[in-house]
Amino acid sequence: MASVESLQTPIPHGATDGEETAEHASPVLSEYRNGIWKLRSEEITLLKELGSGQFGAVRLGKWKGQEDVAVKVIRSSMSEDEFFLEAQTMSVQGTDSVVKYTSTDLYSFATEVMEQGGVSWDLMANFKGHALPGSFFLIVGLWWSLKHPLKYFYQKEKSNQLTHHYQRLEIIEAAIRTLFAVIGILVEQFVPDGPHLHLYHEDHWVKLMNWQHSTMYLFFAVSGIMDMLTYLITHVPLGLDRLVMALAAFNEGFLFYYHVRDRPPLDQHIHSLLLYTVFGGALSLAVEVVLRDNIVLELFRTSLLLLQGTWFWQIGFVLFPPFGGPEWDQNSHDNIMFVTMCFCWHYLAALCILAASYSLVYCFLTRVKRPEDREVIGIQKLRSDHTYRKALLSGSDEE
Repeated sequence: MASVESLQTPIPHGATDGEETAEHASPVLSEYRNGIWKLRSEEITLLKELGSGQFGAVRLGKWKGQEDVAVKVIRSSMSEDEFFLEAQTMSVQGTDSVVKYTSTDLYSFATEVMEQGGVSWDLMANFKGHALPGSFFLIVGLWWSLKHPLKYFYQKEKSNQLTHHYQRLEIIEAAIRTLFAVIGILVEQFVPDGPHLHLYHEDHWVKLMNWQHSTMYLFFAVSGIMDMLTYLITHVPLGLDRLVMALAAFNEGFLFYYHVRDRPPLDQHIHSLLLYTVFGGALSLAVEVVLRDNIVLELFRTSLLLLQGTWFWQIGFVLFPPFGGPEWDQNSHDNIMFVTMCFCWHYLAALCILAASYSLVYCFLTRVKRPEDREVIGIQKLRSDHTYRKALLSGSDEE
């Protein structure tokens, strides 16, 4: 394995369009460090950008004008120790076919470009990767914020008007949630540099991050299928749908707990906050197995799902600014404090959304069920005696 010196520099004057050399970079690191050798910068020619991730950008390059390599340009805020730790992580995960040349210095390292992907374990991390599941959770949360109050008010009045349609709504919702999960699996597996259903290839794991995301979606797909079976087949025990959904939520948190190991402090913290919403929702669903149709538990679960949806978007904005904004300092304690406070604001916003939906449903049902002002006609049986009939006629306009 080898190391290349800093390549995070502007394109030199006279370089051709789309090409860049590293001859103007900082002095070469001469020592053999942590099992990593260096490549000389003049041996590397940088070409187009392949993509960007949490730790920097990946550029297509040529090593000695012969072999295609991917050069990862690390953000300048990363320290030398953090850089070598990142390089060691890449070297441990790689083999001759995936990470053949690990080039490390203060800012960049190179890996062999392979047709089947495998340039970097965090290359798939981007804004869209967080916006997609965030949108799924947010859509379902908004629907739950309307569905649960609607069901509660009808059950409170012991009305049978909703019973006929409620089962059909539950089946449709479960089918949509299953569809969302299947879409998530397909996106994770079949993006251009995804694993394409290859888990192990030539003595190395293939895109384990994508496989973890696919596993999360798979459990939610199973939950959606179980929900449909609960309402379609009478022999399925009532409450099994809540149990499977609780297991799906727990599985999501379990995967995320080990998802962000060896990441910068801000990245670890912002993802760890997500665990509170996930495990809280799993606990609420587990209690609902026994206390089914409890409106308090349902609203609490809905608020956590709304929080999870908006927080996925927030993670994307912090780690991968979509509009070219300044990058967040991953090691700043002030940023960690702000993100924690922002998490509280997100939950307050989720509670406001839930309260607005609850009030909207209540006002709608009150308006629909309000009795109209109309004349009430009464019928009374007449007695046969003459005195009663005379008294009745005297109080009437008829004679």
